[in-house]
Amino acid sequence: MKKIIISLLSIFVATSAIADNNTKEGYGTRYFPGMELFPKVRPVEHKKELAPDSKPENLLQDAKSISDIKLKLITEQDPDGEKLQWSLDLPFRYVFLTRFATMQRADNYTPEEDTWGRSYQKLEIQFVRSDGKVLPPYYLYRNTITVNNVTYVDNSKEIEDWLFSTVRNYKQLEVVNVALNIDDYNRCKEIGNLHHETDPEQCIFPDGTTFLNVNTELKEDTIRTFNFDDCFANKNPIVAGFPRRCVAPGGRLYTEQPKVR
Repeated sequence: MKKIIISLLSIFVATSAIADNNTKEGYGTRYFPGMELFPKVRPVEHKKELAPDSKPENLLQDAKSISDIKLKLITEQDPDGEKLQWSLDLPFRYVFLTRFATMQRADNYTPEEDTWGRSYQKLEIQFVRSDGKVLPPYYLYRNTITVNNVTYVDNSKEIEDWLFSTVRNYKQLEVVNVALNIDDYNRCKEIGNLHHETDPEQCIFPDGTTFLNVNTELKEDTIRTFNFDDCFANKNPIVAGFPRRCVAPGGRLYTEQPKVR
């Protein structure tokens, strides 16, 4: 019995010595004979989360992880964008990401002269991921989108009007028409205002402002009008009837107001 106890103590001492002097990589702090028959378990390396890549093409590739795209119109009178906010429906998200991916990066870009001007400062675009994280804000203005001081340009000049056309109702559309200073039949139609296929075609704002498709464009040398009298004085076409209406460049109709004598 004494010999058995001495033998067990010898094995224990030898095993402890091996564990102290020959600790095996991947087996933790203790090693037992025969453990090499089992797969080594190495510590899990937790990779640091990478910052979201804001490039348009990368956003398109990661489209499935984007759960929402929120838009907010920023104006001088409404710097917090409380007056007009909306989200893109799922089909519109893919259309926007596809169009955005075709935009080209342009350093030191200078926008073309804006003939009639816009009364908004920027459109804020926020991408919300399915895990709840929000990407850095993107800003759209005059067919350019800027993020992290990098500007992407839409050479087709369509993305701005298309994006504003995704508003949900006529009340929001009224704000868009003013913000973009729509003064042309084609842009009136592209934004999504009511369109009638009459002869000539008509596009009508929610407030009743009407544009005719008369194939005239607004140009830098066009004399801009703001009422019937200015339109008439500039010798623009008159629509007969009562009250009379004058067709300004771009197709906008101005109705003659009753005059008190």
